[in-house]
Amino acid sequence: EQGGKKNRDRYLKAINGMIYGDSPSQGFAIDQTFYHPEMNFKFSVPEGFKIKNQPTQVAARAQNGAVILFDIVGNKAQQNARSYITQSWLKDRPGLKTENITVNGLRGATTAFAGTINGQAMTIRLVAIEWKGRFARFQMAIPRNSSNALVEELKRTTYSFGSLNEKDRARAKPMRLRLYTAKAGDSVASIARRMPFDQLQEERFRVLNAMGEREGLKVGQVYKIITQ
Repeated sequence: EQGGKKNRDRYLKAINGMIYGDSPSQGFAIDQTFYHPEMNFKFSVPEGFKIKNQPTQVAARAQNGAVILFDIVGNKAQQNARSYITQSWLKDRPGLKTENITVNGLRGATTAFAGTINGQAMTIRLVAIEWKGRFARFQMAIPRNSSNALVEELKRTTYSFGSLNEKDRARAKPMRLRLYTAKAGDSVASIARRMPFDQLQEERFRVLNAMGEREGLKVGQVYKIITQ
């Protein structure tokens, strides 16, 4: 048992400070903003959308079925945004009205058309922004019965795309695994509230520490928590 305790202590010290979840090289979400420190960009999504960082794109979804997809693609043909949309991205949909836009000093273009996703009538809004020799792309599926407020918020998502400033860089830090020694008066709930999650804080804490559903804390015991 003593040897087991030593091994546990050594293991905990080794993982203290380890990045938890996405890293700066992958980008990560904090609240409603997605940051990519290494590629130096950010964008924000409306309240109620849940951001999920996937291998090839960033997805954000709302309970009413609205979806935002973001990715970055190459521009080998050296097209402008409008030509890219009409001649490459939507080459099978000729005749769509495309509008030039400017997003934080970057040239872009956008268009929209009717569509259906999982049987739900949608307006599909596409945005291409010229960025570092590539295109930053938004694909937005907006339910037909959406409020004008949501439509305006999704427009703001487009115009939120841009480079990180000093304040962003100070905030855009990955979550890390840290050690916490339980003290008298602590509880699972009180420690779990220290973690930067909006939901299931206590459940996450228990899973992280291999604790049973009703297992309590032990004063002096070292536990793993997530911080930012």
